This record gives sequence, structure tokens and C-alpha cells, in this order.
Amino acid sequence: MNRKLISLILFSIAMAYLEASVVVYLRKIYYPGGFSFPLKQIETKMLIIEIGREIATLLMILSIAYIFGTTLRKRFITFLLAFGIWDIFYYAWLKLLINWPLSLLEDDLLFLVPIPWISPVIAPVIVSSFFILIYVLESKFADKSPTFKRSAIFLLAAGTTLILISFMWDINERIKSNSPVEFLWGVFIAGIILWVASLFITYGTKEKIMATEKLKLGSKAPDFSLEGVDGKTYSLGSFKEKEALIVIFSCNHCPYVQAYEDRIIKIQEDYAGTVQIVTINSNDDVKYPEDSFEEMKIRAVKKKFNFPYLRDETQETAKAYGATHTPEIFLFDKNRELSFHGKIDDNWQEPSAVKQNYLRDALDELLSGKEISVPETFTIGCTIKWK
Repeated sequence: MNRKLISLILFSIAMAYLEASVVVYLRKIYYPGGFSFPLKQIETKMLIIEIGREIATLLMILSIAYIFGTTLRKRFITFLLAFGIWDIFYYAWLKLLINWPLSLLEDDLLFLVPIPWISPVIAPVIVSSFFILIYVLESKFADKSPTFKRSAIFLLAAGTTLILISFMWDINERIKSNSPVEFLWGVFIAGIILWVASLFITYGTKEKIMATEKLKLGSKAPDFSLEGVDGKTYSLGSFKEKEALIVIFSCNHCPYVQAYEDRIIKIQEDYAGTVQIVTINSNDDVKYPEDSFEEMKIRAVKKKFNFPYLRDETQETAKAYGATHTPEIFLFDKNRELSFHGKIDDNWQEPSAVKQNYLRDALDELLSGKEISVPETFTIGCTIKWK
């Protein structure tokens, strides 16, 4: 467990204590005989302050997730982890401080934003445990970073909707109810089942080892004639003096590509004398205008690319190589025979956490005349956007 993760966990636990201590004070004021339903009316000013406190709490968790994460996906799962730990320890601190709840089935007022949420304590604990599970799965599969399929996203959204309904349905009547307050257990459980199905689709399916059926190891590199952002036209012959050629199918908008850009630049810099990298963008720029040729020129200047960045307008080059993802790596030897295919390293999100540099290791072995120990890996990234 790294120091950043330990810091995040400690922050979340400390935030939970602050939250619990405020609730202890509020209950001492409004529920001196012990918290129970129906809820008591509080003055408007105090209600506004309480809503502000909830919003501030969420903003603090969002802020810490933004600081700790390096990509949108990483920030999202970091938020889930921080929220899950905070929520569970909130109840743990309340149990320690005032011996509440006596049971996980006791009713609680969860949030006031945008309208009040009410459920037995066990419901948010289950949700928060699920959030932590997502972080654990993402960490376990960090080197694979499974793609969120449309079906998984739909199930996740549907499950979330059902869970929110179970928390917020008929809220005006439930606030006035005596404990135990009615709760839609069937709706809540259905939502959790959909969440589980979404996770199974995302993390329970095996990744393909080779993303292409077109090029096998030892296959000759298909030639191409493509225009680069510098106005020049490039082909395999443009790099004939190099000992090795790395063809990378890339683009502008993909977060995986963006996470790897600096590493690609550094590889070209470190192997400049003997190796040439060329990146090719084959994405449909009608549906994805951020991948247009003009945007490619802007990106190349902004990132100071030290390698050709080519536009595959017809997508024929991507099809010839059998490419399916961005970034997808094809390493060819002096004879332009495929020597390595796959991904750059084993951690697209955190460069400092990389344990295996697949591309660099393959390059070093190739250039020293050794057999490449890992010639293939599965390919991760965004799918190429076909026309």
C-alpha cells in the first residue's frame, strides 16, 4: 500500500470523525432523548447551514479525489473509495461516540440534497462497500483497465436509478412516519443486483491476448503513404535507415493515449539514434471532431511531438495492421518484421507505479540481438472509431 493511498484513507477516516461529531452536536440539540422518526422541524437558517455542510463535505471529497487521481477514471474511482471509507467510518464513529445505531436496520436521514434521503443504516453501508469494491477491482486490473461496455454502463445507470428511488420515494410522508420507516427493499436489492451484473461484465470477462488477427509475429509491416502534421508524406521507406520502427495507432481524445504521450516522447528521445516512432490517427473525425487533422496539428505542437503524427483518413492502414485500439503498439525489426505487439507498460494511469516496461524491454532485447521475452501483450485503450 503506497503512501498516497494511506493518506487518502486517513483523510477519509478523519473526515468521517468530523461529520460524526457535528451530528452528535445536532442530535444533542434536537434529539436529546435519542434520534428517531418522525423528524423534527428545524428553523430555516439551520436547515440552510446543514445543506451547505453536506455540499461542502462532498466538495472536499471531490477535491481530494481530483488531487490524487491523474485521469478522469482514476479520479472517479478515488472519489468512490474516499466516499465509501468516509461513509462507513461515519457510522463507526457514531457507534463509538453515542452508541448509535443499535442495529444496522435503524432508520437514518442520509442526505438533504437535493431532497431528503431515508433508509436503514445498512443500505448506505452496502452502497459504500460496493464503492470500495470497485476501487479494489480497478486496482487489481490496473494493468488491463477493462473498457466500460455500453451494457455495463446501462446496468450501472439503471441500478443507480433504482437505488436512488428506494432512498427518496414518497419522502414527504416518510419524514413524518414513525420508525421503522417503510423502505423499498425490493427496489434497492434490484439496484444492487444490476450493479453486480455491471461489474461482472466489466471485470469478469477475459481480455484478448492479441488484439489483431491480421498481423502475426514475424509478419512484414504493411506499407502506407500518409500525410503528417508537418505537411510531409511518409511511408515505410521514410525510416529505412532505422534499426527498429515502432508504429503506434493513436489519436487526440483518448485518455489512454493522453496518459502515454509523455512516455512515448521520452522513448523516442532515449532511442533517437536507432529507433523511429511513428503515430497514426485513424479515427473517424466526423463523429470525433477532436481527432481531425487540424486538431492533430494543434496537439502535436502543444505536446512537442518528436515523431511523425500521421492521418489515416481512409482507415485502410489501421485495417491493414489489424489495429483495434489506441494506443496500440507494433514494433518492427530492421527487416520490418513484427517483433512485438501490445501495450507500452503495465500501468497506464501511474507512470511512477510501472513495474514492467514491455516496449522498452522489447526494444532493448531487439537491439542487442536477444530473443524478446514478452513479444505479445493484450492491448488496452480506446477502440478505434470506425466510419
